[in-house]
Amino acid sequence: MPWHEEAEYRWRELRVPRRGGPGFAELPPSHTGIHFTNTVTLDSALWNRHLAQGGGVALGDVDGDGLPDVYLTSNQGSNVLYHNLGDWRFEDVTARAGVALAGRHSTGAVFADVDGDGDLDLLVSTLGGGVALFVNDGHGVFTERTAEAGLASRAGSMTMALTDVDGDGHLDLYVANYKTRSAMDVYPPQERAFNQVVREVGHHHFEVVPKFRTDYRVVDRPEYGLVSMQQRADPDAFYLNDGTGHFTLASWTEGRFRDETGKPLGAAPEYFALSAKFTDVDGDGAPDLYVCDDFEDPDFLWLNDGNGTFRAAPRLALRNTSNSSMAVDFSDVDRDGQVDIFVADMLGRGPRRKTEIPTHTPLPKLIGQIDDRPQWQRNTLLQNRGDGTFAEIAGFAGIDLIVLGGRLRHPNEAILGESVLAQLRHISPDRVFLGADGLVADRGVCCPSLEQSVVKHAMLHAGGEAYVLADHSKLGQAPFSYWAPLDREYRLITDEPQVDVMYPQFAQSVILAGGPETVGGAAHHGRRGS
Repeated sequence: MPWHEEAEYRWRELRVPRRGGPGFAELPPSHTGIHFTNTVTLDSALWNRHLAQGGGVALGDVDGDGLPDVYLTSNQGSNVLYHNLGDWRFEDVTARAGVALAGRHSTGAVFADVDGDGDLDLLVSTLGGGVALFVNDGHGVFTERTAEAGLASRAGSMTMALTDVDGDGHLDLYVANYKTRSAMDVYPPQERAFNQVVREVGHHHFEVVPKFRTDYRVVDRPEYGLVSMQQRADPDAFYLNDGTGHFTLASWTEGRFRDETGKPLGAAPEYFALSAKFTDVDGDGAPDLYVCDDFEDPDFLWLNDGNGTFRAAPRLALRNTSNSSMAVDFSDVDRDGQVDIFVADMLGRGPRRKTEIPTHTPLPKLIGQIDDRPQWQRNTLLQNRGDGTFAEIAGFAGIDLIVLGGRLRHPNEAILGESVLAQLRHISPDRVFLGADGLVADRGVCCPSLEQSVVKHAMLHAGGEAYVLADHSKLGQAPFSYWAPLDREYRLITDEPQVDVMYPQFAQSVILAGGPETVGGAAHHGRRGS
């Protein structure tokens, strides 16, 4: 089938059979020459859970031979660049290209011509080193220019997105930052308990103690009578490119980013971002930006005014979003000429994942509140109505619970849970309790300093009974209250002692002597003054 030559590109018709199976065939490493595995050791994952987030891949013709090459990143080891030899065969040229980044905890990568010289440069996001820039000499040999480019950082970066936001012809850079290392890996549960991190400085007024201010913030929720202790993430970074590959970090608070009312932001958003992507959502010719944030941190749709200034979409433009948003993509799914938005949540390969281990703490719906934009643990398909608002139709489209690149178990469960299970089997308990000191068996204390997802995973596979009592009459008494998400914890603000009880029905619904096959029921919270 002939190629049609056009200015700076070529194309040919793709004929798709009306019948038959998939048009793709899996090629083994013995044929392709791609022998790469992103391996993280148990000890490394125990030290830093963010290493289990996974790595990225970038495709691009780095040496100008017309064939796309493959770059793969490693969370713990060395990255690899494979040169495309044609006929689906590749050669490892990492050493010659100078892009191994050994031990720098790479998380993502992108090829882009950031200096305007006509060849593809390489940007790599890392945990603890921000984004590294490697400039291409035109022949596939790279030289690191991170500091010279103005990108030096110690952020825990996940992914990147590039586009020309202000129409000057240069590729600008948005970096979705997470956090180099979770506070839950730095401090044991007893040390980061609520009453150790937060102190009351006035009547129902709280603040984070100085020791933890770089890791935590406290948010007052008077509408619920709650105060929320939330883990801080590294703020995302937005860089403007001068056209030579030198970047200037834009401020979050000087008018570049504005809230829904048009006012400059008062502070940089400190949310756990996983991915971001540019596209023109509202049809004005300027690239807009969608940012996916993990856990209960809100997603953002930033609308570009054409000059590179972004304003948050109106509160009622999007009525709800995904909870643990992992990735976003855009397309006109219904062919009405409008760009629709799809967001993938962190789903397991079956319905049990979200029923066993929720990642959010549901709060009651307040009467009369319509712009709270709730987050749900499912994929989101936002249908663009063309008037600046979106209808969430993932359920109607049948894709709300489809797994895209998911995994059988959360990495923390898979890695840490097996260790817990081994200890439980060693002591052979008849009963297992979850208390303030961690996981407690009737024949001794086992596995302290573990999160609720790990403990629940272990108990699910150990069988036996389990009861959970959280005494809130003293702040911080129980580290696993409310089955809170991994990045925040809620506490009641009241002058009366409070006791929250997860009744045995909840434990029995997911932890059965015969194994974990029967799952159902819900958590029950009983509150009473005493």
